[in-house]
Amino acid sequence: MPRIKPVDRNQLDDATLSRLRAISGGDEARWNVFEGIANHPATLKALDGLIKAIDDGLTKLEQEVIAIEIARFNGCGYCLPAHRFICSEIRLDPADIDALTRGELLDHRPQLMLMQQFVRLALEKKGHLSDTEFNQFQQDGIDDSKMIIVLAEISLYTLLNYFNRMAGSEIEAPVLPFVSDEVKWITTPDR
Repeated sequence: MPRIKPVDRNQLDDATLSRLRAISGGDEARWNVFEGIANHPATLKALDGLIKAIDDGLTKLEQEVIAIEIARFNGCGYCLPAHRFICSEIRLDPADIDALTRGELLDHRPQLMLMQQFVRLALEKKGHLSDTEFNQFQQDGIDDSKMIIVLAEISLYTLLNYFNRMAGSEIEAPVLPFVSDEVKWITTPDR
């Protein structure tokens, strides 16, 4: 049972309801994380802006690879299977989804692997990249704009991961098949 319950959509003002529908993917789509955050409409509004900025700066595949890296790092038992599910929806190879879940670099996809490496280093070092590391990523193709938008996604998913862990967001039925033994191990609270 969640500690922060999803909102009753019938109790929302029109602007918040519209925003929630847009973020979730329509009237029928319901992501418990967003339904819970909608308890504070201003935060939902901020998320909406951040999500739109990220959509303008990263491909869907890049977003999902980054989201899985962050969920692994933070041990989010809600987000990791949710993003495994979304990866399957965008038709990422199941072997790649499993590799991402295990924390393996996608070395056969150099641009995605570079993104994984950047996200990992940014998370591990909390943004304190050395000049050498920073310059190497720039040289390899992650320019200032890309770095900024990746940091925006890190901030978005850190908030969502922390919310889910604190609130106890329940995993939606379509996502349940994506909760593997690996996901359970990665996201146990005492890891």
